[in-house]
Amino acid sequence: MSVVGPPQARPADGLAVDFVVVPDRAQLGEVVRRVRDRRLRTNIGSMAVRELTAQRERALLALDGVKDELEELESVFVAVVEASDEFAREQEIREATRRAEDVLAGFAAPGPVNPEDESDRLANHTLAVVEGYRSLTHQYADKA
Repeated sequence: MSVVGPPQARPADGLAVDFVVVPDRAQLGEVVRRVRDRRLRTNIGSMAVRELTAQRERALLALDGVKDELEELESVFVAVVEASDEFAREQEIREATRRAEDVLAGFAAPGPVNPEDESDRLANHTLAVVEGYRSLTHQYADKA
């Protein structure tokens, strides 16, 4: 088998053969005669082009499928992120509620009946409730 690539310079008074595969010298001679008689018709790449076109179509179909899968995964990831954000908000609310319940439980705790001590205690509890309210208001305002 012989393989001939494109010539470095095109012949001034002839034709150049870019690619030839022949099993023997007699067939090569026939190819040369046909080229000289201008009877050689080329069918370069028709099968290769068809195969490449088919491969391209298969690749495009596969990419469309991958694109659909990626879009589906993206929506799943978005849902997971939203759920985790909601979970974090619920945890913050639970913690703020627990702190508020602790403060409110302090109101019912037995303590001295001294009015001065009771007024300080009431002021501290009121301040804690107000701070808890501000914290919850701030958390909800940031999330809205």
